[in-house]
Amino acid sequence: METNSKETLQADFDVFDISEEFGFLLEEPLMPVLSPDLLSDHRELRLAHLALGFISMGYVWQEGQHAPAEILPKALALPFWLVSRRLGLPPILTYADSVLANWKLKDPTGDMRIGNMDLIFSFPGGDTCRGFFIVSLLVEMAASPGIMGALEVMRAIKVSDLTGIKNGLIKVTQSLEKMKEKFKFMHNHVEPAAFHGKLRIFVSGWRDNPMLPRGVMYEGVSDEPILLSGGSAAQSSAIQCFDALLCIQHEEETGAFLTRMRDYMPPAHRQLIETLSVCPPLRDFILSCSNSDLCQAYNSCVSALVDLRNYHLNTVTKRACEGRDGKIYVSSSDRLRLHISTPVGISYHTDLLSPLYLMDDTGKSCTSNVHRDMKGDLIGGDRRASSWIENADGSSRSLSSSILSCSQVKSL
Repeated sequence: METNSKETLQADFDVFDISEEFGFLLEEPLMPVLSPDLLSDHRELRLAHLALGFISMGYVWQEGQHAPAEILPKALALPFWLVSRRLGLPPILTYADSVLANWKLKDPTGDMRIGNMDLIFSFPGGDTCRGFFIVSLLVEMAASPGIMGALEVMRAIKVSDLTGIKNGLIKVTQSLEKMKEKFKFMHNHVEPAAFHGKLRIFVSGWRDNPMLPRGVMYEGVSDEPILLSGGSAAQSSAIQCFDALLCIQHEEETGAFLTRMRDYMPPAHRQLIETLSVCPPLRDFILSCSNSDLCQAYNSCVSALVDLRNYHLNTVTKRACEGRDGKIYVSSSDRLRLHISTPVGISYHTDLLSPLYLMDDTGKSCTSNVHRDMKGDLIGGDRRASSWIENADGSSRSLSSSILSCSQVKSL
């Protein structure tokens, strides 16, 4: 009878999911580390990387920038590491995750407009978080015809197809112009105070970051902290594809930084950039052809790329100051000096976050004077193209570039 009673009682425990010792408490809540072995294809792995990236960022920065977690627990770190290794990506939330792989349609039968798009995963910041990532996605979508154009140019230059090169360059120019138009949506969909006060910290990495100077320990993966950069537009495969196509050259420090950012791109995207980089130099080919239409197509393309970068930097500076009452706090890695020069002459350099209120590696404030300039010339003569850049204090200054007339190509 006693045995039957115990068996009956145990059956009740099993039915009602209770424990004789712990009652309704779940015994040993910790589970074995999740294995990604059952993830079978690229799409599943990308979704896993996205999910683990958002969870990891939330874990590290849950207490804010002044008290980040220095150790990522094994339950997160090990599966994240294993998934990342299979994808060829680092174990941190990347631009390829938060922008390229983090969207869905509210109405699957509808079109891909901002009102019908939503995020799969989100951070604090409400509509600003959604707007920031969705607008970035729309900018990337606008780049797609340009990527096709870059492939057309790559194929055409191998067979000296001048019409194919020109048509491909026109597609790239149109894409760059459309990317700028889509980027303007940031003004309506991203509130600066919400971005800097709530969202920004969750996309911060742990390389060159004074809040995590040694990086983050990945428990069960490494005995030493790991240094990784957070996601940013520097990890955009599209922009670097256009740089490679147009033979854009950067200052040594900036070039090294952008090359390092390729490690945060999917390997196939990185391969395209590297393939474009080793193609016969487009600028040299165009100069050898003495073709005015081709010259104009190239000049227009480079100008559109510079115009997009100008607008992006202007917006970042202005909105950053709006979000922090004229002040912004950044790690030393964000204080990036850009110098972009093409083999055909145009050069563009800027102290990216000047003049802004900066936080140095000790946590103390420091200031930086404004310095923005663009100078040089493209293929060809004497026509002047100028644009304006708005400083953080509201003043503005002219940015001019000489665009030589295509009729003078032979003289170069």
